[in-house]
Amino acid sequence: MMSPRPPQRIEFPDGLLAGREIGWRVRRIDSTPDWPVAPDHLVAGEEFCERLLPDWDELAELLDGAAVPVRTLLTPPVTDDGLRKLERLFDSLAQRRPDLEITVNDWGVDDLLTAAKWPFPKVLGRLMNKQRRDPRFPPAASHVQTDLFAAWLTERGYSRLEWDPRWPTPTPGAATLPGTLRWPEVVLTWTRSCLPANLAADPTGRTALGVVACQRPCREGSIVIEKRHGAAPLRLRGNAMLYAATELPPGIADQAIDRVVLDEDGWPWM
Repeated sequence: MMSPRPPQRIEFPDGLLAGREIGWRVRRIDSTPDWPVAPDHLVAGEEFCERLLPDWDELAELLDGAAVPVRTLLTPPVTDDGLRKLERLFDSLAQRRPDLEITVNDWGVDDLLTAAKWPFPKVLGRLMNKQRRDPRFPPAASHVQTDLFAAWLTERGYSRLEWDPRWPTPTPGAATLPGTLRWPEVVLTWTRSCLPANLAADPTGRTALGVVACQRPCREGSIVIEKRHGAAPLRLRGNAMLYAATELPPGIADQAIDRVVLDEDGWPWM
């Protein structure tokens, strides 16, 4: 059932922030909240829906006007139209910020970045890190923890990878790239479709699938869902379902986690 009451406050667990760079994921320059901790950098962009990708004017305003430097741009799973939008965005970014990290959550975006030879450092996004995310089951090893896959990512130009706060005890000696821990939300599942998208017309104009344009309501709010016997309250935001972590998994030091990114959208959990 849906619950109108606010989620329970979640404190920072011991060992989360100490000795690590702290980032904050934000959407707009005017949406940065009061920091509960001082951030070293900002993370911009969108990781779930291509309709929410910023246009160049939005991104340039954040790059130029934010009080803290923008270090990373998130990108979502995309269609061919989304790839074309990203290509235009990357062309502009390469002129302004060739050092900006691009977080990849789609193999098509990976191929685009590799083929075009843009200079951006690449980050493997958490949607590409196949963790076991269901809170009813124990964590399982991810493919990124193998030496073979870590070497392949390095060959493809990846300099780091993202983690949701859910992993098993690390394998001693396993190779891994530097890690970014996203906090507090864990991605339970996501889809390429949502209600506003289903109602919206085809952005290419080739077909008339809907009656209204997507107004991107998920940028402004979300729905908290509590099941009577659920393991954790869930948050439905657009085309993604998430829940809040309450404690760190084991062996955070062994996962080479040197950054923590706090999510503006997830902050109502805190």
